[in-house]
This record gives sequence, C-alpha cells and structure tokens, in this order.
Amino acid sequence: MGTLNKKFSIIALVIFMSINLHSTDEQLFSKTKSFDKYGGYLNIKKKAKGYFYLDKYKGKSFLITPDGYAFLNIGLTHTMNVTSKQDSKVDYLEHHCSGSMDCANNEIFKNFNDWGFNSLNYDHDSSTRVRIPFMASSYPTGKVSYWRGKGVEFPDVFSSEWKKQSTAILERMKRNYGENSFMIGIYWADMPSWDLKDTKKVAGRTWVDAIRSLPEGSAGKREYEKYLKNRGDAANDQEFLVMIAREVYSHIGPITRKLYPNSLIFGERYAGRSLVYDVIKEALPYIDVISVQPSEEHFNHAKFEQLYKEMKKPIIICDHAVSFKTKDFKKIMWKTVENEEIASQSHLSYLEAMKLPFMIGYNRCQYIDRFKKNKGGGTLKQGLIRDDGTPYEEMVNKLKGLNWQNHQYFLKQ
Repeated sequence: MGTLNKKFSIIALVIFMSINLHSTDEQLFSKTKSFDKYGGYLNIKKKAKGYFYLDKYKGKSFLITPDGYAFLNIGLTHTMNVTSKQDSKVDYLEHHCSGSMDCANNEIFKNFNDWGFNSLNYDHDSSTRVRIPFMASSYPTGKVSYWRGKGVEFPDVFSSEWKKQSTAILERMKRNYGENSFMIGIYWADMPSWDLKDTKKVAGRTWVDAIRSLPEGSAGKREYEKYLKNRGDAANDQEFLVMIAREVYSHIGPITRKLYPNSLIFGERYAGRSLVYDVIKEALPYIDVISVQPSEEHFNHAKFEQLYKEMKKPIIICDHAVSFKTKDFKKIMWKTVENEEIASQSHLSYLEAMKLPFMIGYNRCQYIDRFKKNKGGGTLKQGLIRDDGTPYEEMVNKLKGLNWQNHQYFLKQ
C-alpha cells in the first residue's frame, strides 16, 4: 500500500509540475495570434533590440518591445497587494490560494490575459514579473511623497551622506530587479512634494523650509546661505527649490543610466494636480518619459497638450483611478462616483487619449481591494477584485471591453 501511495504521489507531482510549466510558458494574449510575447502589436514592426525602447510610427510615439513591436502600455498597478491583507477582512492569499504565490500568479496572468491589461506597472512580487511587462521602482529621495502629509521627510540633498544613501538605494534596485527583458523602465519617487503652496498646506513645511532650518555648517545650510548672498533681494523659495531639484536629478539621473544603460527612465511619478514645470525641466536631461498621476475624472486634453508642448517628451499616466460606491464601504479612496458604469467612462476617456501622438500608456490603480483602518474608521483602496478574489463583474466586463477595443484600434493601423 505504501508503494502504491508513493507512485500516486509521484504521478500527482509530475502532473502539478507539468501544469505549472505550461502556465509559465504561456504567452500574453497568445490566443489572438496578433501580439508578440510582451503584448506588442505584430502589425507595427520596428527593430528588435532585446529591450524596451521608444520610437514613432506614423507620427505617434510608442514603446517598442524587445522583439521590435509597438506596445501601448495598458497597466494594472499594485498586484503586490495579494501578498498582504492589511486591514481587509479576508486574506486573499490564504483564503483563495492556500498561501501559494504560484496560484496567485496564475490567476493574475489569467485575468490580465482576459481583461486586456499588458503591464504590471509598479508594486509587484518578484515571482509575478516573469510573464508580464513591468516597471521597476526606486525611491532615492526617501519619504518625500505628497500623500505622507506631515510625515514627509526632506533629505539634505547637498550632503555627501544623502548622495551615498541614494546611490545605495539605486544599486539595491539593480540587485532586486536584475536584468529582465520584461522590464519596461524605471520610476523614482511617487508624487514628490515639489509644489510649495500645496506642500506647505498639507505638510506644514516645504523642502526649502527643511534646508533653511538645517544646522549651521551642514551642506544644505551652506548652500542656502551662499544662494542668499548671491541673489540678495531677488532670492525666493521657488528659485531655490529648482536648485534642490537640479541637485537631485543631476545625481540620481546619471547613476540610474549607468546601472541600466539600455533601460527607459520614467523618472518621478508627478502629481497631476500640481505639475511644477521649472522642476520637471531640471529632470529632462535624465529621463525619457514624463510620468503623471492625474486626479481628474476625465482626461484633461489642454493640460497634457501643454505639458507635452513644454517638455517635448512622451507622457504616461502612471497611476489613476475613479472608484464607485459599494454598500460595504463608506469611505473609498480616489474620486468616487455613483456606479460602475460612470466609473468605466473615466477609463474610456483615458484610453481614448492614448491615440494622441505623445501618449504611450495608461495605468489603473489597482488590482485587489485593500482596506486600511484609520481614525475615521477606515478607507477602501478599491481594486477590480474584492479581497476574497471575486471580481466586480460589471466593472471588469466594461474595462475588458474597452481595453480590447483599444487594442483592436492599434492592430488595424
């Protein structure tokens, strides 16, 4: 009996391995025969370079896959959240997948394949980024994000200590992501606090305030005092803010390029509500794409056309969502509309904008529901699936239709 059980165990293991091997070999959108393994459009051929790069076709900017086909990034962010339930009622990984990341990854791949998403964007488990294109992310300036509020921390970027720390952070990114042909490019900070007025209101102090209040003799303080001496009555916080930006980008830009000479640099994910043009211009020598996280329900043509006119680089929507009301949650993150039909119209608005010559991608936030408790009771960060793994069917079906409609448009070019 023991021998028989052993035989059955071996057979079961072989079957399990063959299923897993088959699933990890499966190509994104393979059933349509119109895409390369990265999700690139086979009808628009460019040079194969072995890595993602930028090029134009009929006057429109596209990402080009390593195999040389035009690629429009349609992403779904934060698949990493399948690994942590935060304050949600259900632990998805345990409840839905018995703790198996293979199970979770197969479901992510199945859903992306079905729903028409071709990018993980950022925030994903290392085991997930083997079949779907993704963005690497690194935070060399630390805790400077606008959404941190009073918890924001502004480093002395003029100091040798910060330069060493930021270099180490970028080098760690290289070790974490390695060389992977599915890597589209690299992000830096998320929604950095560059807007002086907004930052003062939300955080209570700005980056300039932080440098100004440094101890005597510190690198930043010396730089600020030298600036005041040189500019005299013409000195102002906005001008010194640009000097801070110049110090940041001129350091992290060349290091990132040296670490990944063939990778696209998408730079910081700027808050769309406060695009500080003179700061962004300091980043231009070091980045390939302008990354924006807008807050508007619908694509703002005038804002993005002006941004492209000023910066003359392709633009990606790096993170965006419009949520919809549910009976289970009182407070939901992002702008919240009445129902899934209205929310889907926002998605349509941004997908339609991808036809513009300078737009190269749209990334939706996020994959799975995550609830976080706070003093007000808690906030839902709404995904396309609930914490137990069941999809919001109406929303999923609408977005699926819109994504495939968008792909079909480019497959006919």
